[in-house]
Amino acid sequence: MTTATHHLDRNPAGPGFAVRYTDTEWSTPVRVSHWWPVGTVYRDPAQATIPVAPEELVGEALSTHVGTGSFYHPGTGWRFGLVDGGKTQPVKTTREEVPAPRVRVETRWRNGRWEKRLKRKGWVWA
Repeated sequence: MTTATHHLDRNPAGPGFAVRYTDTEWSTPVRVSHWWPVGTVYRDPAQATIPVAPEELVGEALSTHVGTGSFYHPGTGWRFGLVDGGKTQPVKTTREEVPAPRVRVETRWRNGRWEKRLKRKGWVWA
């Protein structure tokens, strides 16, 4: 998979927050999203430069320390820890087809994204 993103979201299985992880499959045009439940929410005062409540960050992109189950929102100091850390199972998973772009040239799905074939440049990202 490629083009991965992490966003803060409401927990679709109950109260609180979830981290929504979205990525595309490498070899087929499918977008997969997982919602991982958040267990801890705290603010690091040393990193808190923007006054904002965590509820206001729903939909915002999060950064992560890979494999730790810990996510943070740069600049606000808010940190979100998954229920079981890096072993947390998703409470919801969705799969949706990624439609081909509307272009007049040949297209293909390669390495997690659509490409189009141009006469002079060959295959480029669509």
